[in-house]
Amino acid sequence: MKIKAAIFDLDGTLVDSLMFWDMLWAELGKKYLKNESFRPTEADDKAVRTLTMRDAMELIHQKYGIGSDGMALTDEVNRMISDFYTYKVGLKKGTLEFLERLHKDGVRMVIASATAPEYVELALTNCKIKQYFEKI
Repeated sequence: MKIKAAIFDLDGTLVDSLMFWDMLWAELGKKYLKNESFRPTEADDKAVRTLTMRDAMELIHQKYGIGSDGMALTDEVNRMISDFYTYKVGLKKGTLEFLERLHKDGVRMVIASATAPEYVELALTNCKIKQYFEKI
């Protein structure tokens, strides 16, 4: 049976982005708490990863006093995410070769991701793999 189509997740599958949260906590801790080792509690870290960004940053602002308010912190973190996907994220090992093989074999490819589409676009462009995907 020949594969005709493939659906990919982005983060942790195509691109090596899962360290973003550690980088984010270190940056926020350094800037606001003078503590590069800052990490929210395990429960708060888990909550942040499942909430909307606005709700997540409101939680971080309220519990840790980071940022002037939740909305300002959301804006700051969104800029950091944009910068990360535009300049820093890289492909997981073997991704490019795998995508090239699927493309050569005529497999149609799309991305389904919880990551906002504008960030997916930035990552695909940065990693030079956008041409392999028909849709996000």
